[in-house]
Amino acid sequence: MTMFFNVKPVREHLIKHGHVYTLRKATRKAGKDTAFYGDRFKGELTKIGRIEIFIEMRAISPNQLEPYVNNSGMPSAEEWWKAAVKIHKGEPMNLYHVFLCVHSEVC
Repeated sequence: MTMFFNVKPVREHLIKHGHVYTLRKATRKAGKDTAFYGDRFKGELTKIGRIEIFIEMRAISPNQLEPYVNNSGMPSAEEWWKAAVKIHKGEPMNLYHVFLCVHSEVC
């Protein structure tokens, strides 16, 4: 399963800093994967690179996001939560820590 980073500030944080915290509704496995952005249904995909995914917290709530927001690419925990719920169409959310392999020794 690939991971998409279509929210520009989140994607830019991943590329610039080599890691990012991300909220996802879908339950994912930890491990290596590939990151993309774009529209997969139109075939307009851009590969970001290989990533390593770590499960940080399952079924996280908005009031638990504050320690992670500085490495999320989002300006505040509240805006981050609202954007994730809108994109992923509901709750609960899971928190993942994603590393870009070219910037990290974890891969």
